[in-house]
Amino acid sequence: MQKNNLSSRRHFLKQSLKLAAAPLILNFPLFGKDAPSNRLNLALIGCGNMGVSGDLKNALACGANIIAVCDVDEAMMSKAIKSGGDKMLTTARYTDYRELLEKENSLDGVIIATPDHWHAAICSYYLKANKHVYCEKPLTRTIAEARRLRKLVATSRSVTQMGNQGSANPALRRSIEVIKAGALGTVTHTHVVSPGERYPTGVNRPAGEDPIPQGFNWDFWVGPSPIRPYKTDIYHPYKWRGWLDFGTGQIGNWATHSLNIVIRALELGMPDRIEINGTGLGKEAYWTGGTITYQFNTCNTGKPFSIYWHENIPTPDAFKGLPKNDEGTAGVVIVGDKGILYTNPHNGHVLIKLNGEQVWKDILWHQPTHTIAATLPRVKSHMQEWLDGCQGGPKPYSSFDIATRMTETCLLGLLGTQLGSSFDYDPVAGKPKSLSADHLIDPVQRTNWIS
Repeated sequence: MQKNNLSSRRHFLKQSLKLAAAPLILNFPLFGKDAPSNRLNLALIGCGNMGVSGDLKNALACGANIIAVCDVDEAMMSKAIKSGGDKMLTTARYTDYRELLEKENSLDGVIIATPDHWHAAICSYYLKANKHVYCEKPLTRTIAEARRLRKLVATSRSVTQMGNQGSANPALRRSIEVIKAGALGTVTHTHVVSPGERYPTGVNRPAGEDPIPQGFNWDFWVGPSPIRPYKTDIYHPYKWRGWLDFGTGQIGNWATHSLNIVIRALELGMPDRIEINGTGLGKEAYWTGGTITYQFNTCNTGKPFSIYWHENIPTPDAFKGLPKNDEGTAGVVIVGDKGILYTNPHNGHVLIKLNGEQVWKDILWHQPTHTIAATLPRVKSHMQEWLDGCQGGPKPYSSFDIATRMTETCLLGLLGTQLGSSFDYDPVAGKPKSLSADHLIDPVQRTNWIS
Protein backbone atom coordinates (compact mmCIF):
# COMPACT_ATOMS: atom_id res chain seq x y z
CA MET A 1 0.00 0.00 0.00
CA GLN A 2 1.26 3.47 -0.85
CA LYS A 3 2.61 5.48 2.10
CA ASN A 4 0.97 8.83 2.71
CA ASN A 5 1.68 11.27 5.53
CA LEU A 6 -1.16 13.56 6.60
CA SER A 7 -0.28 16.97 8.04
CA SER A 8 -0.11 17.24 11.81
CA ARG A 9 -1.98 19.96 13.66
CA ARG A 10 1.20 21.97 14.11
CA HIS A 11 2.11 21.63 10.44
CA PHE A 12 -1.43 22.55 9.44
CA LEU A 13 -1.36 25.79 11.44
CA LYS A 14 1.99 26.75 9.92
CA GLN A 15 0.79 25.98 6.42
CA SER A 16 -2.56 27.75 6.79
CA LEU A 17 -0.87 31.07 5.99
CA LYS A 18 0.61 29.64 2.81
CA LEU A 19 -2.50 28.35 1.03
CA ALA A 20 -2.12 29.46 -2.51
CA ALA A 21 -5.31 28.16 -4.07
CA ALA A 22 -6.57 30.95 -6.34
CA PRO A 23 -9.86 32.58 -5.28
CA LEU A 24 -12.77 32.85 -7.68
CA ILE A 25 -13.36 36.20 -9.35
CA LEU A 26 -13.53 38.83 -6.61
CA ASN A 27 -15.32 42.15 -6.96
CA PHE A 28 -13.77 43.75 -3.87
CA PRO A 29 -10.24 44.89 -3.00
CA LEU A 30 -8.15 42.31 -1.17
CA PHE A 31 -7.29 43.28 2.40
CA GLY A 32 -3.80 44.69 2.62
CA LYS A 33 -3.88 46.38 -0.77
CA ASP A 34 -5.81 49.38 0.59
CA ALA A 35 -4.19 52.43 2.13
CA PRO A 36 -3.11 51.99 5.78
CA SER A 37 -6.00 54.23 6.87
CA ASN A 38 -8.41 51.57 5.58
CA ARG A 39 -6.93 48.73 7.64
CA LEU A 40 -9.25 47.08 10.13
CA ASN A 41 -8.68 47.96 13.78
CA LEU A 42 -8.99 44.78 15.82
CA ALA A 43 -8.58 43.63 19.41
CA LEU A 44 -7.53 40.21 20.68
CA ILE A 45 -9.56 39.00 23.67
CA GLY A 46 -7.89 36.01 25.31
CA CYS A 47 -4.11 35.90 25.10
CA GLY A 48 -3.45 32.21 25.66
CA ASN A 49 -1.80 29.74 23.33
CA MET A 50 -4.24 29.72 20.39
CA GLY A 51 -4.94 33.41 20.76
CA VAL A 52 -1.28 34.34 20.36
CA SER A 53 0.43 31.59 18.37
CA GLY A 54 -2.56 31.07 16.07
CA ASP A 55 -5.05 33.91 15.73
CA LEU A 56 -2.85 36.91 16.54
CA LYS A 57 -0.03 35.62 14.35
CA ASN A 58 -2.41 35.01 11.45
CA ALA A 59 -4.15 38.38 11.79
CA LEU A 60 -0.85 40.28 11.82
CA ALA A 61 0.38 38.30 8.81
CA CYS A 62 -2.80 39.31 6.96
CA GLY A 63 -2.15 42.99 7.69
CA ALA A 64 -4.65 43.64 10.47
CA ASN A 65 -4.01 46.49 12.91
CA ILE A 66 -4.16 45.13 16.47
CA ILE A 67 -5.00 48.18 18.57
CA ALA A 68 -5.69 46.36 21.85
CA VAL A 69 -5.37 43.11 23.75
CA CYS A 70 -7.59 42.02 26.61
CA ASP A 71 -7.07 39.34 29.27
CA VAL A 72 -7.68 38.95 33.01
CA ASP A 73 -4.09 37.71 33.33
CA GLU A 74 -1.65 40.60 32.88
CA ALA A 75 1.25 38.22 32.24
CA MET A 76 -0.58 36.75 29.25
CA MET A 77 -1.15 40.22 27.79
CA SER A 78 2.54 41.02 28.10
CA LYS A 79 3.37 37.81 26.27
CA ALA A 80 0.95 38.65 23.47
CA ILE A 81 2.28 42.16 22.94
CA LYS A 82 5.87 40.92 22.99
CA SER A 83 5.03 38.35 20.31
CA GLY A 84 3.79 41.11 17.98
CA GLY A 85 7.13 42.95 18.02
CA ASP A 86 7.21 46.30 16.25
CA LYS A 87 3.65 45.82 14.97
CA MET A 88 2.25 46.12 18.51
CA LEU A 89 4.36 48.82 20.14
CA THR A 90 1.31 51.05 20.72
CA THR A 91 -1.19 48.29 21.49
CA ALA A 92 -3.43 49.09 24.47
CA ARG A 93 -4.16 46.69 27.32
CA TYR A 94 -7.48 45.95 29.00
CA THR A 95 -8.54 43.48 31.66
CA ASP A 96 -12.27 43.99 30.99
CA TYR A 97 -13.77 43.34 27.55
CA ARG A 98 -16.52 45.90 28.27
CA GLU A 99 -14.05 48.69 28.99
CA LEU A 100 -12.31 47.82 25.73
CA LEU A 101 -15.48 48.52 23.73
CA GLU A 102 -16.22 51.67 25.71
CA LYS A 103 -12.80 53.27 25.18
CA GLU A 104 -11.65 52.11 21.73
CA ASN A 105 -13.85 54.22 19.48
CA SER A 106 -12.07 53.12 16.30
CA LEU A 107 -12.56 49.41 16.97
CA ASP A 108 -13.90 47.46 13.97
CA GLY A 109 -13.91 43.93 15.36
CA VAL A 110 -12.58 41.43 17.86
CA ILE A 111 -10.83 38.07 17.83
CA ILE A 112 -11.98 35.94 20.77
CA ALA A 113 -9.68 33.17 22.01
CA THR A 114 -10.74 32.85 25.64
CA PRO A 115 -11.63 29.57 27.34
CA ASP A 116 -14.91 28.10 26.08
CA HIS A 117 -17.07 29.32 28.96
CA TRP A 118 -16.52 32.95 27.91
CA HIS A 119 -17.22 32.58 24.17
CA ALA A 120 -20.98 33.14 24.17
CA ALA A 121 -21.01 36.10 26.55
CA ILE A 122 -18.29 38.05 24.74
CA CYS A 123 -19.59 37.17 21.27
CA SER A 124 -23.05 38.39 22.28
CA TYR A 125 -21.68 41.63 23.73
CA TYR A 126 -19.89 42.57 20.51
CA LEU A 127 -22.62 41.33 18.18
CA LYS A 128 -25.06 43.64 19.94
CA ALA A 129 -22.61 46.47 19.25
CA ASN A 130 -22.44 45.40 15.57
CA LYS A 131 -18.70 44.77 15.75
CA HIS A 132 -17.21 42.05 13.57
CA VAL A 133 -16.44 38.88 15.52
CA TYR A 134 -13.99 36.02 14.96
CA CYS A 135 -14.30 33.42 17.74
CA GLU A 136 -12.40 30.23 18.33
CA LYS A 137 -14.17 26.90 18.31
CA PRO A 138 -16.31 25.59 19.84
CA LEU A 139 -18.46 28.65 19.45
CA THR A 140 -20.20 28.06 22.79
CA ARG A 141 -19.85 25.86 25.87
CA THR A 142 -23.52 24.85 26.07
CA ILE A 143 -26.35 23.95 23.72
CA ALA A 144 -28.60 26.77 24.91
CA GLU A 145 -25.83 29.32 24.30
CA ALA A 146 -25.48 28.09 20.71
CA ARG A 147 -29.21 28.46 20.08
CA ARG A 148 -29.36 31.95 21.59
CA LEU A 149 -26.32 33.08 19.63
CA ARG A 150 -27.89 31.83 16.40
CA LYS A 151 -30.92 34.05 17.02
CA LEU A 152 -28.75 37.04 17.89
CA VAL A 153 -26.48 36.85 14.85
CA ALA A 154 -29.54 36.97 12.58
CA THR A 155 -30.24 40.51 13.83
CA SER A 156 -26.64 41.80 13.87
CA ARG A 157 -24.74 43.57 11.11
CA SER A 158 -21.51 41.89 12.22
CA VAL A 159 -19.40 39.69 9.93
CA THR A 160 -18.59 36.49 11.81
CA GLN A 161 -16.29 33.49 11.56
CA MET A 162 -15.67 30.52 13.87
CA GLY A 163 -12.06 29.39 14.17
CA ASN A 164 -12.23 25.92 12.61
CA GLN A 165 -9.42 26.78 10.23
CA GLY A 166 -9.72 23.73 7.99
CA SER A 167 -12.86 25.31 6.54
CA ALA A 168 -10.62 27.43 4.31
CA ASN A 169 -8.52 24.53 3.06
CA PRO A 170 -9.03 23.65 -0.62
CA ALA A 171 -8.98 19.94 0.26
CA LEU A 172 -12.02 20.33 2.51
CA ARG A 173 -13.94 22.36 -0.05
CA ARG A 174 -13.03 19.96 -2.84
CA SER A 175 -14.16 17.00 -0.71
CA ILE A 176 -17.56 18.59 -0.17
CA GLU A 177 -17.95 19.11 -3.93
CA VAL A 178 -16.93 15.51 -4.62
CA ILE A 179 -19.28 14.00 -2.02
CA LYS A 180 -22.22 16.15 -3.11
CA ALA A 181 -21.62 15.11 -6.72
CA GLY A 182 -22.08 11.47 -5.68
CA ALA A 183 -18.54 10.20 -6.26
CA LEU A 184 -18.64 8.18 -3.03
CA GLY A 185 -22.16 6.98 -3.72
CA THR A 186 -24.41 6.83 -0.67
CA VAL A 187 -22.36 7.88 2.35
CA THR A 188 -23.46 5.64 5.19
CA HIS A 189 -21.20 6.39 8.13
CA THR A 190 -18.12 8.19 9.43
CA HIS A 191 -15.55 7.12 12.01
CA VAL A 192 -13.46 9.67 13.92
CA VAL A 193 -10.48 8.93 16.16
CA SER A 194 -9.85 12.01 18.27
CA PRO A 195 -6.33 13.22 19.10
CA GLY A 196 -5.23 12.63 22.69
CA GLU A 197 -5.87 15.20 25.39
CA ARG A 198 -3.55 17.07 27.76
CA TYR A 199 -5.74 17.57 30.83
CA PRO A 200 -7.45 15.55 33.60
CA THR A 201 -10.31 13.23 32.59
CA GLY A 202 -12.89 11.16 34.44
CA VAL A 203 -12.35 12.87 37.82
CA ASN A 204 -13.79 15.55 40.06
CA ARG A 205 -11.93 18.67 41.16
CA PRO A 206 -9.09 18.41 43.68
CA ALA A 207 -9.53 19.64 47.23
CA GLY A 208 -7.82 22.68 48.69
CA GLU A 209 -6.93 26.18 47.56
CA ASP A 210 -3.72 27.91 46.45
CA PRO A 211 -2.69 31.59 46.41
CA ILE A 212 -3.88 33.44 43.31
CA PRO A 213 -0.94 34.78 41.24
CA GLN A 214 -0.40 38.53 41.30
CA GLY A 215 -2.03 40.28 38.35
CA PHE A 216 -4.55 37.49 37.76
CA ASN A 217 -8.25 38.19 38.42
CA TRP A 218 -9.46 34.66 39.21
CA ASP A 219 -13.05 35.70 39.92
CA PHE A 220 -13.27 37.40 36.51
CA TRP A 221 -11.61 34.41 34.81
CA VAL A 222 -14.28 32.09 36.25
CA GLY A 223 -16.82 34.61 34.98
CA PRO A 224 -20.27 33.16 34.24
CA SER A 225 -19.38 29.71 35.62
CA PRO A 226 -19.78 28.64 39.28
CA ILE A 227 -16.98 29.99 41.44
CA ARG A 228 -14.46 27.56 42.92
CA PRO A 229 -11.12 27.85 44.76
CA TYR A 230 -8.04 28.58 42.67
CA LYS A 231 -5.60 25.66 42.31
CA THR A 232 -2.14 26.03 40.78
CA ASP A 233 -1.69 24.29 37.42
CA ILE A 234 -5.16 22.74 37.54
CA TYR A 235 -7.28 25.12 35.45
CA HIS A 236 -5.13 27.91 34.01
CA PRO A 237 -3.58 27.92 31.52
CA TYR A 238 -5.11 25.41 29.06
CA LYS A 239 -6.09 22.60 31.45
CA TRP A 240 -9.44 24.36 31.79
CA ARG A 241 -10.45 22.50 28.60
CA GLY A 242 -10.96 19.28 30.55
CA TRP A 243 -13.10 20.86 33.32
CA LEU A 244 -16.67 21.04 32.03
CA ASP A 245 -17.62 24.24 33.86
CA PHE A 246 -15.02 25.92 31.65
CA GLY A 247 -14.29 23.71 28.63
CA THR A 248 -15.80 21.05 26.41
CA GLY A 249 -13.06 18.43 26.24
CA GLN A 250 -11.81 16.92 23.02
CA ILE A 251 -15.21 16.81 21.39
CA GLY A 252 -15.46 20.57 21.76
CA ASN A 253 -11.82 21.00 20.81
CA TRP A 254 -11.90 18.84 17.68
CA ALA A 255 -15.39 17.93 16.47
CA THR A 256 -16.01 21.20 14.61
CA HIS A 257 -12.77 20.42 12.74
CA SER A 258 -13.17 16.70 12.14
CA LEU A 259 -16.91 16.63 11.35
CA ASN A 260 -16.78 19.73 9.17
CA ILE A 261 -16.81 17.86 5.84
CA VAL A 262 -19.65 15.46 6.64
CA ILE A 263 -21.88 18.05 8.32
CA ARG A 264 -21.61 20.28 5.25
CA ALA A 265 -21.52 17.68 2.47
CA LEU A 266 -24.50 15.72 3.82
CA GLU A 267 -26.29 18.87 5.02
CA LEU A 268 -26.81 17.25 8.39
CA GLY A 269 -29.35 18.69 10.77
CA MET A 270 -29.44 17.68 14.40
CA PRO A 271 -28.95 14.00 15.27
CA ASP A 272 -32.02 12.03 16.29
CA ARG A 273 -30.21 9.92 18.87
CA ILE A 274 -26.96 9.91 20.86
CA GLU A 275 -25.53 6.58 22.03
CA ILE A 276 -22.88 6.55 24.78
CA ASN A 277 -20.50 3.68 25.53
CA GLY A 278 -17.53 4.62 27.67
CA THR A 279 -15.95 5.30 31.05
CA GLY A 280 -15.41 8.26 33.35
CA LEU A 281 -18.96 9.50 32.72
CA GLY A 282 -20.80 12.14 34.71
CA LYS A 283 -17.74 13.71 36.35
CA GLU A 284 -16.69 17.35 36.65
CA ALA A 285 -13.91 16.61 34.17
CA TYR A 286 -14.31 15.27 30.65
CA TRP A 287 -15.00 11.55 30.28
CA THR A 288 -12.12 9.05 30.06
CA GLY A 289 -13.12 7.70 26.67
CA GLY A 290 -15.11 5.25 24.59
CA THR A 291 -17.43 5.69 21.60
CA ILE A 292 -20.15 8.28 21.01
CA THR A 293 -22.58 7.40 18.22
CA TYR A 294 -24.58 10.13 16.50
CA GLN A 295 -27.58 8.69 14.64
CA PHE A 296 -29.32 10.69 11.91
CA ASN A 297 -32.54 9.20 10.54
CA THR A 298 -31.97 10.94 7.22
CA CYS A 299 -29.50 13.23 5.51
CA ASN A 300 -29.46 14.70 1.98
CA THR A 301 -29.02 11.19 0.54
CA GLY A 302 -32.42 10.27 1.96
CA LYS A 303 -30.78 7.47 3.95
CA PRO A 304 -29.85 6.98 7.63
CA PHE A 305 -26.36 8.10 8.59
CA SER A 306 -24.15 7.52 11.65
CA ILE A 307 -21.05 9.18 13.11
CA TYR A 308 -18.84 7.14 15.44
CA TRP A 309 -16.59 9.28 17.65
CA HIS A 310 -13.80 7.26 19.31
CA GLU A 311 -11.50 8.34 22.14
CA ASN A 312 -8.79 6.50 24.08
CA ILE A 313 -9.77 3.03 22.91
CA PRO A 314 -7.98 0.48 20.69
CA THR A 315 -7.85 1.49 17.02
CA PRO A 316 -11.24 0.76 15.44
CA ASP A 317 -11.35 -1.75 12.58
CA ALA A 318 -12.30 1.07 10.19
CA PHE A 319 -8.74 2.49 10.56
CA LYS A 320 -6.81 -0.72 10.08
CA GLY A 321 -4.71 -0.71 6.93
CA LEU A 322 -5.14 3.03 6.35
CA PRO A 323 -2.16 5.32 5.67
CA LYS A 324 -0.31 6.63 8.70
CA ASN A 325 -0.34 10.31 9.68
CA ASP A 326 1.54 12.54 12.10
CA GLU A 327 -1.29 12.45 14.64
CA GLY A 328 -0.87 8.68 15.04
CA THR A 329 -4.20 6.97 14.48
CA ALA A 330 -6.21 10.20 14.81
CA GLY A 331 -8.25 11.08 11.76
CA VAL A 332 -11.55 10.72 9.95
CA VAL A 333 -12.88 7.95 7.69
CA ILE A 334 -15.91 8.79 5.53
CA VAL A 335 -17.46 5.66 4.01
CA GLY A 336 -19.69 5.46 0.95
CA ASP A 337 -20.84 2.50 -1.12
CA LYS A 338 -18.64 3.64 -4.05
CA GLY A 339 -15.54 4.80 -2.19
CA ILE A 340 -13.92 6.20 0.92
CA LEU A 341 -12.26 9.43 2.11
CA TYR A 342 -9.59 9.60 4.80
CA THR A 343 -8.58 12.92 6.39
CA ASN A 344 -6.45 14.28 9.18
CA PRO A 345 -8.37 15.65 12.20
CA HIS A 346 -8.45 19.17 10.72
CA ASN A 347 -9.93 17.96 7.39
CA GLY A 348 -6.97 19.88 5.95
CA HIS A 349 -5.49 17.01 3.91
CA VAL A 350 -7.79 14.46 2.31
CA LEU A 351 -7.09 11.15 0.56
CA ILE A 352 -9.61 9.35 -1.63
CA LYS A 353 -9.92 5.79 -2.91
CA LEU A 354 -12.87 4.70 -5.02
CA ASN A 355 -13.98 1.10 -5.37
CA GLY A 356 -11.54 -0.81 -7.58
CA GLU A 357 -8.66 1.63 -7.00
CA GLN A 358 -5.54 0.23 -5.35
CA VAL A 359 -3.80 3.45 -4.28
CA TRP A 360 -4.88 6.37 -2.10
CA LYS A 361 -4.74 9.73 -3.92
CA ASP A 362 -4.77 13.29 -2.69
CA ILE A 363 -8.30 14.64 -3.28
CA LEU A 364 -6.84 17.63 -5.14
CA TRP A 365 -5.04 15.35 -7.64
CA HIS A 366 -7.56 12.54 -8.09
CA GLN A 367 -8.02 12.15 -11.85
CA PRO A 368 -11.36 10.26 -11.89
CA THR A 369 -13.12 13.14 -10.08
CA HIS A 370 -11.43 16.03 -11.89
CA THR A 371 -14.50 16.71 -14.05
CA ILE A 372 -16.65 17.48 -10.99
CA ALA A 373 -17.27 21.22 -11.04
CA ALA A 374 -15.72 23.55 -8.46
CA THR A 375 -18.70 25.31 -6.88
CA LEU A 376 -17.14 26.67 -3.67
CA PRO A 377 -14.78 29.67 -3.59
CA ARG A 378 -11.11 29.09 -2.81
CA VAL A 379 -9.55 31.54 -0.37
CA LYS A 380 -6.10 32.47 0.91
CA SER A 381 -6.71 31.58 4.55
CA HIS A 382 -9.45 31.32 7.17
CA MET A 383 -8.45 34.59 8.84
CA GLN A 384 -8.06 36.37 5.50
CA GLU A 385 -11.55 35.26 4.46
CA TRP A 386 -13.01 36.87 7.60
CA LEU A 387 -11.01 40.07 7.14
CA ASP A 388 -12.12 40.32 3.52
CA GLY A 389 -15.73 39.77 4.60
CA CYS A 390 -15.40 42.58 7.14
CA GLN A 391 -14.42 44.88 4.27
CA GLY A 392 -17.39 44.03 2.08
CA GLY A 393 -16.31 40.71 0.60
CA PRO A 394 -18.30 37.46 0.48
CA LYS A 395 -19.78 35.97 3.63
CA PRO A 396 -17.20 33.80 5.46
CA TYR A 397 -17.71 30.06 5.07
CA SER A 398 -17.81 29.36 8.82
CA SER A 399 -20.06 32.26 9.79
CA PHE A 400 -22.01 31.93 13.01
CA ASP A 401 -25.28 30.84 11.40
CA ILE A 402 -23.74 27.50 10.38
CA ALA A 403 -21.15 27.48 13.19
CA THR A 404 -23.82 27.56 15.91
CA ARG A 405 -25.55 24.54 14.33
CA MET A 406 -22.26 22.68 13.99
CA THR A 407 -21.45 23.49 17.63
CA GLU A 408 -24.85 22.30 18.84
CA THR A 409 -24.43 19.01 16.98
CA CYS A 410 -21.01 18.40 18.51
CA LEU A 411 -22.06 19.36 22.04
CA LEU A 412 -24.85 16.77 21.99
CA GLY A 413 -22.19 14.07 22.24
CA LEU A 414 -20.64 15.87 25.21
CA LEU A 415 -24.08 16.06 26.82
CA GLY A 416 -24.34 12.27 26.65
CA THR A 417 -21.06 11.87 28.51
CA GLN A 418 -22.23 14.33 31.18
CA LEU A 419 -25.56 12.56 31.62
CA GLY A 420 -23.89 9.15 31.45
CA SER A 421 -26.75 7.95 29.29
CA SER A 422 -27.94 7.60 25.71
CA PHE A 423 -30.94 9.68 24.63
CA ASP A 424 -33.26 10.66 21.79
CA TYR A 425 -33.06 14.34 20.88
CA ASP A 426 -35.86 16.84 20.21
CA PRO A 427 -34.30 19.47 17.92
CA VAL A 428 -37.27 21.83 18.23
CA ALA A 429 -37.21 21.93 22.03
CA GLY A 430 -33.41 21.62 22.10
CA LYS A 431 -33.36 18.90 24.77
CA PRO A 432 -33.53 15.11 25.22
CA LYS A 433 -37.00 13.67 24.85
CA SER A 434 -37.09 11.64 28.05
CA LEU A 435 -34.23 12.82 30.28
CA SER A 436 -33.96 15.92 32.45
CA ALA A 437 -30.91 17.85 31.27
CA ASP A 438 -31.74 21.54 31.66
CA HIS A 439 -29.01 21.96 34.30
CA LEU A 440 -26.44 21.01 31.64
CA ILE A 441 -28.08 22.49 28.54
CA ASP A 442 -28.71 25.91 30.10
CA PRO A 443 -26.99 26.13 33.50
CA VAL A 444 -27.50 29.08 35.81
CA GLN A 445 -24.79 31.68 35.22
CA ARG A 446 -23.15 34.23 37.48
CA THR A 447 -23.98 37.66 36.11
CA ASN A 448 -21.50 40.00 37.80
CA TRP A 449 -19.00 39.73 34.92
CA ILE A 450 -21.33 39.49 31.93
CA SER A 451 -23.48 42.14 30.26
